[in-house]
Amino acid sequence: MEKFIRGLFANSEIYIGNQETGTLFTVKEIGLLTSPTFTDEMTFQTLSPIHVRYTNPRNGKIEYLHPDHREFERVFADNLRHKLEAWHEHIGTPAPDTRFTELEILSEPRSRLITIKERSLHETRIKAYDFRFRIKASPLLLEAGYFSGLPRVRVGGRLLKQSGKKHRQWGLTGFDSFLKTTRSMIKSDYATI
Repeated sequence: MEKFIRGLFANSEIYIGNQETGTLFTVKEIGLLTSPTFTDEMTFQTLSPIHVRYTNPRNGKIEYLHPDHREFERVFADNLRHKLEAWHEHIGTPAPDTRFTELEILSEPRSRLITIKERSLHETRIKAYDFRFRIKASPLLLEAGYFSGLPRVRVGGRLLKQSGKKHRQWGLTGFDSFLKTTRSMIKSDYATI
C-alpha cells in the first residue's frame, strides 16, 4: 500500500484555491502516520480549527459556538455520537458504547475566520477555534472523532494530533471516507454534522 500511495502522489502538483486566488503546491514528501492507542481519556491539539454549529431552538438562528459556551460540550458530544451511530447503522450493527463524560478545554481557544467558496455567490464565513483539550469518553467514540473529524467542519487534512506525541497517518481511511460522504445526512435536534 505504501508504494502505491507514494507512486500516486510523488512529484505531483496540487492546486488549492478557487479560479481567482489559489496556489499550486508540489508534493515534496509522503509519509505514513501511525494512530494513537485509544483510551477512556485522551488529550488532543487541533491541527485545523474546529467549529461547533448550533441551531438555537428559541429563534431558529444558527450560532457558531465558542468553546466556553454552555451548549458547546453537549453539541460537540452529540455530533460525535451521531457520526459513530451512523457508521454502525450503515454497516448494520447495533450502536456501540457512546459514553461521553467530559470535555475540558486546556488552552485559550484562538479564533479563526474561515471563508468557504471565496468570491462566489455561495461565499460563507464561519468562526472556528484552535485549542488543546482533554476528552473523557469511550475509546470507540474517541477513535470515531479522530478519524472522521470533530464537529463541525474539517477545513482539510487531519484535525487532531494526540497532544505531546508525534503521529503519522495516511490521509483518509475507509471509515473517514464514509463519514465524509454521509456527514450531510446526519442530523440531531440542534446540531448538524
